[in-house]
Amino acid sequence: MEKKKEFSKYLENFMRKNGYNLEQISRETGIPVATIGHYKTGRRTPKNDFIDKFVSGFNLNSQEKNEITMAIAIDRTPEVIKDNILELKNVKPIKLMEVPLFSSVSAGLGRETIAEPIDFISIPKTAGNNVVAILVQGNSMEDTILDGSIVVVNTELMPEIGEIGVFLTKGSDHADGLVKRLKYKNGEYVLESDNKEYEDLRIENSDITAYGKVIQIINNTTKRRKDPLMSYIDKLDMNEREMIESMLKGLIEKKKETK
Repeated sequence: MEKKKEFSKYLENFMRKNGYNLEQISRETGIPVATIGHYKTGRRTPKNDFIDKFVSGFNLNSQEKNEITMAIAIDRTPEVIKDNILELKNVKPIKLMEVPLFSSVSAGLGRETIAEPIDFISIPKTAGNNVVAILVQGNSMEDTILDGSIVVVNTELMPEIGEIGVFLTKGSDHADGLVKRLKYKNGEYVLESDNKEYEDLRIENSDITAYGKVIQIINNTTKRRKDPLMSYIDKLDMNEREMIESMLKGLIEKKKETK
């Protein structure tokens, strides 16, 4: 069933509210009855000169004229554009909230004597009052969380198995805190890095405590995971690098000879 046109709905309502019939509309506007009938059913869309005749004939004000003009303009708009306009009208604006950004997990959780935020960022509003943002340094959670990215943490929520959380340790190891994935393996809880070059950290004797759940990751797309080979080379001293360089050159030359 075809949708009723906007001016058709307006005219129908106008006639019903004021008790007019087609003949009266025709008489006041000078437009044939049959044409008015087409406007009422939506089979035809009025031209611009009809607007002035209608407004003048019934002594309408500027607001009513604008309403008629808008209705006719919508009726002339192609359906695909009209649908897009209606979609835009239905889009709800995203409410934002401002949260502090800290340089480390320990700073963000108030475990440092002086823990001032390094900045404030805006994120979509979320439930809970205890929400902070933390700058992640290191590649242990790549490719999920890149070096230099930001994680948004709700300290009222605790990570479930398989989820990423923030953790603090009692000892001097990992003093800045940890951003890891909580896992249960071989009968014990461990903190797992998404980068498989890193070993799991066992949770034992309450040395490691969860302090919040990561609810959003804002990745720094300017940084991508480094080639594993280059990561290994970076760890070598000068003599070892020269040895590797010589071996690589030899492999390249050998490859050229086989072509």
